[in-house]
Amino acid sequence: FSYRKSSVGYTGSASGSSFMTMTAAAGASISSMDVTVDALATFNVKLTNTFAVTDADTAVVGGALPINAGALTLGASGVTVNLANGDTLNEVAAKINSVKLQSNVEASIIKVSDGNYRLSLKTLQTGTAQNYALSGASSALFTMGFASNVAAVDAQITLDGTTVVTRHSNSFSDVVPDLTFNLIKKTDAGEKLTVDVSADQDQLVTAITNFANTYNNFRVFVSQQTELDDAGKPKDTAVLASSSTLRSIGSRISTEIAGIIDGITGGDPNRLADIGLKFTDFAGDTTNPATRNIIEIDDAKLRSSIASNFDAVRRVFQFDYTTDDPNISVFSRNNSLAVSDVTLSINT
Repeated sequence: FSYRKSSVGYTGSASGSSFMTMTAAAGASISSMDVTVDALATFNVKLTNTFAVTDADTAVVGGALPINAGALTLGASGVTVNLANGDTLNEVAAKINSVKLQSNVEASIIKVSDGNYRLSLKTLQTGTAQNYALSGASSALFTMGFASNVAAVDAQITLDGTTVVTRHSNSFSDVVPDLTFNLIKKTDAGEKLTVDVSADQDQLVTAITNFANTYNNFRVFVSQQTELDDAGKPKDTAVLASSSTLRSIGSRISTEIAGIIDGITGGDPNRLADIGLKFTDFAGDTTNPATRNIIEIDDAKLRSSIASNFDAVRRVFQFDYTTDDPNISVFSRNNSLAVSDVTLSINT
């Protein structure tokens, strides 16, 4: 009953999933909302101008070369990398990448054409918290200069047209409990995403079907273990024919399964038959003996019951309770509980 199904629609002509995907954890509140994707979180990227070297294994540090020797300070955390005279382009990138987990800055070599290269310094994470400026000394190391210096921005969404939320990442996992939004691209002006979280009715039908099958397998097992031959004696395979324990268990389970559930009022279903699980007799086949009171599912009635009153179907299977103190929970109970309103006083 806790499984959820989520969908993302779009008021425009495109698919909602091309703008945002969403996952709903088990137990998420059933809800609907409108979302607009106002901005995507981006990386901080610094890209040098093109400089001429034979290849990436050519020295680029020192003298009249594209990069000066010295201390290069990277990232919002200010991690220092020392560039030495004679370092090749590959060595410069390797030095920067050796501390990328500390600086959150990764170097990439871009070959523009034969003998022409650029160096990219890109943050590993998105959002404004990753923004940093190369200090005067660090910036001066790159004699070729920078073609672009793109600052990172935060992601932004608007919920139901009123609540603006920003995050450093394009994954919003803490805005609505048990929901995660993964942003892909901005919504078009005047358009919005329609987000729906609903009970996963297909999962529920499968679970109830498995429940019925398990009960039916037990009923057939009891029949096999008590089957008589033509002379009225237990068959050789009926090894538990004289077991009072098996008879007691079989009787108790059958009574429980077919019984009326206490505490359900207002005309809501209070037994399995009310939601499409009726009892019938199995005539037997070449493998299994005849068996009374197995469950047969009316799929149309079950699905109709779930669709029309999901919570009423849930109460046929689940015990409800509420408390005004989250430190108190029900550890065990039985179906003959007569009291429905309890005040518990604990003297510490």
